[in-house]
Amino acid sequence: MIQKCNSLAEVRQQIDQIDQALIELIATRQAYVDQAVTFKTSRAEAPAPHRLEQVIEQVRQHAVTYSADADLVEKLYRQMIQHFIERELQHLPD
Repeated sequence: MIQKCNSLAEVRQQIDQIDQALIELIATRQAYVDQAVTFKTSRAEAPAPHRLEQVIEQVRQHAVTYSADADLVEKLYRQMIQHFIERELQHLPD
């Protein structure tokens, strides 16, 4: 639930706490991506375009549910997923 802040300092404190939580969640997501790569046998499996579109559809729906900008969420996720694909490719054989 969003708290009503009484000062810019309080707003910034809340934003800092959210940033810390987001980073923790991104790190957790990265750890699962790192596990996923152990189940893939070639670089061809890393992009998984069908899975990408499933994820994008889901996060856009979540964005709408929480009144977030769905276009922004999609853009962030596409960039994050592309980074994770590149990370996977470093550990997969040709």
